[in-house]
Amino acid sequence: MITELKRKILISLCGTDPAVITETFFCLVKEKNWIPNKIIVITTVKGCKAIREELFSSGIWNELSKELNIDDSQKSVIFSDNNSYIKTIPSGAISYADDILNEADNIAVADFIMKILRQFTEEDDTELILSIAGGIKTMSALATLAMSMLGRKQDKICHVLVNSPFDRADLSPKFYFPSSKEKLHKSNEGKIVSSNDAKIILSEIPFVKMRNFFKKQHLHFPETFSDTVNLINSFISPENIQMPEIYLRPDTCTARIDNKELYLSPFEFALYWLLAIRAKNGLPPICGQKNLKDEFSAFWNSTSSKVMPKISNNNFAEENEEQLEKAIHNISKKIENALRGKNYMPYCLPERDEKLYGIAVKAKFINCPRNTD
Repeated sequence: MITELKRKILISLCGTDPAVITETFFCLVKEKNWIPNKIIVITTVKGCKAIREELFSSGIWNELSKELNIDDSQKSVIFSDNNSYIKTIPSGAISYADDILNEADNIAVADFIMKILRQFTEEDDTELILSIAGGIKTMSALATLAMSMLGRKQDKICHVLVNSPFDRADLSPKFYFPSSKEKLHKSNEGKIVSSNDAKIILSEIPFVKMRNFFKKQHLHFPETFSDTVNLINSFISPENIQMPEIYLRPDTCTARIDNKELYLSPFEFALYWLLAIRAKNGLPPICGQKNLKDEFSAFWNSTSSKVMPKISNNNFAEENEEQLEKAIHNISKKIENALRGKNYMPYCLPERDEKLYGIAVKAKFINCPRNTD
């Protein structure tokens, strides 16, 4: 089996010192052999100007590429000075073009960062590294929180540290990366230091990756940072959710959830009916496909004679595990489409986690014969 290689994306926060970009990139390539296919920088208006002047107009970026033996013709690295790669926080989005001064600024910057991270984390073929070494402190905090909500198994957060005095902006010439050819740098105090003494430490920052917990329920998170926070908090604290009422009608094989009518096949309805009765009786979810098959067979054999002809004319007890799993998938899709964006939607789904079957909302039964629940 051939595994497709993932596109490697480096997203770097940057304030007014573009050296954090070159230092991060240098360490990833030199130490980790991780060569990004695309570099995105999130910065301010002043930061954008500094990147274009210090990295591109000066030729530093070309110098770094040659140092790392990266040929632009190979398209191994894609980074340019245009707006496709340098994402500048819109000057009208915050009170002051290069700082975050109030709550409205916080919200605007959070949404801006969220939008960029969502773009790449919702693509299955990407592997993302977020560098939080640069930028305003609030940007780093917001980006880390956004990555915690959106990050997948393969995604990482990193930070770079440079020993003194190479972290100082007053060095002449300014330090950007350790060149194989020695460079001498002079500080404002007149001290001469050699680039051979520079040390860059790349640290991976562990973080909680919550996206996998909710991927089945919400492949696409809400547009805004605040709405995503509220959605995830609702999952973590379900007691704050106002659960909907579910009404099941065996005579029509329909389920009504919060005034949304769902039409199920007789087999799908019978399966959802089993899970609804278990929830009503306070029973735990069913673990594993085999146990689901056994529970469903027992349920059907004891119930089929008591329900409406539309269902009882079928012998669903003989359905195999694959057919049960397909029915679970179909039910989930119908519920997801009907309840998209509702914070209680995951609790109505027939599969809570992989191979764990059960709903968390108690149902009511309409036109249902007695003693079937």
